[in-house]
Amino acid sequence: MSDDHRFDPDLDLDSLEGQAEAFRRARQAIDSIGRVDGVSDNGLVRAWVTTSGNLVDIELADDTRYMDRDRLSRLIVAAAQQASFNAALKVAEVLEPLEQHRQRLIEDLEGTDAFTAATLRNVTADALPDFTGTSADPDFSHGLFRRSWRADES
Repeated sequence: MSDDHRFDPDLDLDSLEGQAEAFRRARQAIDSIGRVDGVSDNGLVRAWVTTSGNLVDIELADDTRYMDRDRLSRLIVAAAQQASFNAALKVAEVLEPLEQHRQRLIEDLEGTDAFTAATLRNVTADALPDFTGTSADPDFSHGLFRRSWRADES
């Protein structure tokens, strides 16, 4: 049994079957997250996104009807970006144990010949799904985990 008990104690992540089951459960956990919200700094705009970052709903406070278009559009974008950031954090929480296991496997490669180690590193890196990116915006997650979003940023 591996040291990844915090993911699920009944899974043997050192076996292919255990890894496949762990990824299946992670996918289910991500799917169960559903919609995630984000709010503008002033609380007047709330946006909901899916775990893949797709905007699915926006709620505007009554006071927004008096705002100019530019200010309102910045608040909408900020709320949507905050929601996407929050969704990415929730997905990262689900994937963290799997990533830690992957790192442990890579550390176990110490002492393996360079070609085999490089091949295994490439295979494991390529096998991890990208849950935060979208096909329309390949740079969507660039810098996503560094900070929260603010409406007044350019």
